[in-house]
Amino acid sequence: MKYNIPTYLTLCAMLICLSCKNENMEKTKSPGLVEVKLKSTMDGEFKFDELVFTDFPVNTNEYTHPLFHKKNLERFSISSGLDSFKIVTRFMDYHPFYYQLYKLGQESKSDYLKVSEEMGRKAINYPDDLRNQFNAVSGFSNDQQIVIADLNNNRDFLDDTILKFDKNFRKEHHGSEAILDTLPILDFHYKLYGAGKLLNIKRKIQLYPYMDHPYITFAQELGEKANNYTIFFRLKDYFRGHLKLKNVDYTIAVQGLNNYSASIIIKPDSIHGDKNDIYFQENFKYDIGDTIGRGNQSLRLDSLSDDLSTVFFTKITQKDKIFGYRLGQSLPNERLTDLDGHVKQLTETVDPQKKLTVLDFWGTWCLPCIKLIPDIKRMHLKYADKVNFISIAFDEDSKRVKKFVDSSQISWSQAFVSYDDRKGSIVDNLNIHAFPTIIVLDGNNKIIYRNSPSSLDEILGLIESKL
Repeated sequence: MKYNIPTYLTLCAMLICLSCKNENMEKTKSPGLVEVKLKSTMDGEFKFDELVFTDFPVNTNEYTHPLFHKKNLERFSISSGLDSFKIVTRFMDYHPFYYQLYKLGQESKSDYLKVSEEMGRKAINYPDDLRNQFNAVSGFSNDQQIVIADLNNNRDFLDDTILKFDKNFRKEHHGSEAILDTLPILDFHYKLYGAGKLLNIKRKIQLYPYMDHPYITFAQELGEKANNYTIFFRLKDYFRGHLKLKNVDYTIAVQGLNNYSASIIIKPDSIHGDKNDIYFQENFKYDIGDTIGRGNQSLRLDSLSDDLSTVFFTKITQKDKIFGYRLGQSLPNERLTDLDGHVKQLTETVDPQKKLTVLDFWGTWCLPCIKLIPDIKRMHLKYADKVNFISIAFDEDSKRVKKFVDSSQISWSQAFVSYDDRKGSIVDNLNIHAFPTIIVLDGNNKIIYRNSPSSLDEILGLIESKL
């Protein structure tokens, strides 16, 4: 198991940051613009981070936003016949939700303007018929939990499929893929507002009750009684297309509910890896404004269409070496702070006569990192005369790290990044979120390996092939 630092609140902040990077506009065709069309698929060739891009909690707003909840109830035709039930809701885009709260008087205009600014969105008046919610009845009858989803978004539960689960299913499946994969795949329709018009979106989804879910913040805010009715909404399809640049074929994969919070993967077809390894896939994740390629055939990722069906690139000339955190890119001369507080450049820390450099990102709090140390020791003992080794601890206190390093008799170079100083550090610049993460550099500081491994077998094979 790998450890992932961000809490739910950090994920929310990340999604707001993502929203600042995509312009909501129609594109006019120009000589420097490259369009790549994407098609919906369920081929399973790409895996996305469930907590951020595919699996979403759907819960009641009865206690957090009572006025909105009351208004929502008035819109629906309901005849449940259940012992107890609640309407649970998920927005496909949260900006219109804040607009509705403003219109209901639950938020002030200044609050709506502030939220819009934070999300990088224009404060617009959304149409009344914008049906960008997922709504469902979640309730109980005898020994079953019943879910009735408004899949066609007509605000009428009377014409929708009834899903039945054992009442303990929500507590017992624990997110098991083997169990969840047996659930039916459903068609869900919703609308997004982009470029001044309503866009009809159709997605493939699965629904399942889930009480002991990872969104602990939601669970605590709702309380156990309300959390009993929480269901999860899982995206089963994603959008896929192809790009050819400088005789290199790329596959583009996009996942998300909307273009403001989508994951964009651009992977060369020549590079192969475990399709279920999201840490390997992080090597090919791109944000709006990033550059792909080099020389006179480079492209800048310009934007993603509102309906996720098109990726737009702009042709640019890139003469300089491309620095970055992905496979094939070169590491800049990062600053490293050792455990005594002394600052050096990366070039001052490594021996230029050695052909490779291994960077190990870890923490004393990270059990998988600790378990990997004996293997790194053996690797260092075997290759110390040919390979540079640097461990970078992302931790709370450098003194605690130094005490651990000394007691563990770790003899290679050590660096430290404080939780409070992440921004602008090597941990931030290399987009390190999973621990442990190991990066291998060649003699030109180009990244030739990056992953969050549970063993070093693949790295040992790579080192042997390069020496």
